[in-house]
Amino acid sequence: YPDWLRDNGDKLSSQDRERYQKQSEVIAEIARVFEAKLPEKEEAKQVVELMQKMQEYGNPPEELLKELSPGMETGPDGLPKLPGGGSDMPECPVM
Repeated sequence: YPDWLRDNGDKLSSQDRERYQKQSEVIAEIARVFEAKLPEKEEAKQVVELMQKMQEYGNPPEELLKELSPGMETGPDGLPKLPGGGSDMPECPVM
């Protein structure tokens, strides 16, 4: 993230730059949690909380998503397309 922000920050709106910077900070926090070697339950709790915080800032930059998952397709909303998903997919019985 830091490298991407440095290379692309001037191409972004101030709103996107701020959002991506906050995402980068959350990712750094997640790394610190893993490095702290906390008990498994505490680690999982903190990571889940941080991932929820990350979601508040929206999707990461599409270029980074593609770098992490080559071949992954995203929809117009920027979310990953799931295999078998689409209009032909039956509605989830839980929903």
